[in-house]
Amino acid sequence: MSESTGKKKWIIIVVAIVLAVILAVDVVIVLMFKDTIFGTKAPTTQNTTQATTTVETTIETTTAPTEPPILYRHPLNGTPIDAPLTTRPVAISINNIQACLPQYGVSKADILYEIETEGGITRFCGLFTNLGSLDQVGPIRSARSYFNNVSAAYDAPLVHCGGSKTGIKGYYDFTHKLTDWEHLSVDASGDDPKKVAFRDLERYRELGYNWEHTLFGRGPKLLSKLKKTYGLVEEKGVDYGLTFEDAVVARGETAENITIKFLGTKKTKMKYDATTGKYVMSEYGKDLVDAIDGSTVSFNNVMVIKADQTKKRFNGKGTLLSYYDMIGSGDGYLAINGKIEKIKWSRKKVTEPFSYTYADGSAVTFNVGNTYVAVVDFEGTVTYK
Repeated sequence: MSESTGKKKWIIIVVAIVLAVILAVDVVIVLMFKDTIFGTKAPTTQNTTQATTTVETTIETTTAPTEPPILYRHPLNGTPIDAPLTTRPVAISINNIQACLPQYGVSKADILYEIETEGGITRFCGLFTNLGSLDQVGPIRSARSYFNNVSAAYDAPLVHCGGSKTGIKGYYDFTHKLTDWEHLSVDASGDDPKKVAFRDLERYRELGYNWEHTLFGRGPKLLSKLKKTYGLVEEKGVDYGLTFEDAVVARGETAENITIKFLGTKKTKMKYDATTGKYVMSEYGKDLVDAIDGSTVSFNNVMVIKADQTKKRFNGKGTLLSYYDMIGSGDGYLAINGKIEKIKWSRKKVTEPFSYTYADGSAVTFNVGNTYVAVVDFEGTVTYK
């Protein structure tokens, strides 16, 4: 082999090697960048997240809040309570002659009875289930047979100062006495903070009130004394058969102004206040004010019951005493929300509560709140407009 021939072979070998290297590099480049070259994406080991926009439509539904069911109502005023009321009410004889005004605590009574006494004047018999919150209540006056009668309907002990010949002995009429009469007769000569009752000496000495208009009870001490004496607790709860609703539909005739005339000269007026839904009481030409907080006395329910009044001398002696026949049945009126309707009352015996029905026989439904009751003789009148 010639020298020139040998050089040619080596040149060919070198060129072949160079071409092989170039081809190998090209293959590597193609494999690395084939996504760009061929428009496809090879899977990679790196996690990739594709951003997506999702439009969510949320439909909000508004559900009106539901009031929890009323399981129990206060048996005398209808307010919702958490458990049955197990403490019996307390009845208090309260003066209502013009010269004694203002009284203390009358606006806080669950039910306030007004009954004509002897001499053409009236007195209150208030039924209280909140006596423990009243630092002063009164002026306290004497027991009467009709106050014994009313208090027995609610199984309520009567707080009083002395009484008539029948009242002080537990009579509820001229011939019948209450069995196991529950009562507390109180009196005081001064202002001893330890006593259940006291005399408002400022009223007597500086303001010119007569002595009989100065006796007041201390609510918490009265309640404590009565609980110790009579217990007052009914484990199963107390119930007087009254039905209440939060928004009673008014029935009957328009009665925004009511005048109740008792057998004597006493008149009580009620004026309906549409803003409060209550009747404002006035007597002796003025709105009645409770001195315990300066509030005007008003009522959610105004009721009149007609009952025969008889006057007799006990055992034929002494002064004439009044008696109202509140056992049996009779007529009456109920005013609620600016309207008035005739009703019927009934009661089988003295220890049973009153029942009330409309003319059609259906049970009366009372507004939630306090109630005024006037006991009026057949000759008394009720006018309204």
